[in-house]
Amino acid sequence: MHDPTHHVRSSGIEQAAVFGVPDKIAHEAVACYITATAGETVTAVVVRTFVHERMADYAVPRHVRIVDETPRNKTGKIEKDLLRGLLTAELQAQQH
Repeated sequence: MHDPTHHVRSSGIEQAAVFGVPDKIAHEAVACYITATAGETVTAVVVRTFVHERMADYAVPRHVRIVDETPRNKTGKIEKDLLRGLLTAELQAQQH
């Protein structure tokens, strides 16, 4: 049976939380929080290259954060709203 996550895992990416954040030029930019497969090193360049080779240019994340783990709710789903808020606040602080 074909494992659709094989390519992602073989790139060293264990999980990805992908979402949009406000952007002055494009109105919304792709952002992601990545957790690496145990024993692997993943960089923003690796993530962007991986996406660029498989998807359209507009889908390549402008903002990539590599983290040890992502926050989850009681049912185990990644809390993208929390991550979006954290990244949006970080980006706004960089502008000032």
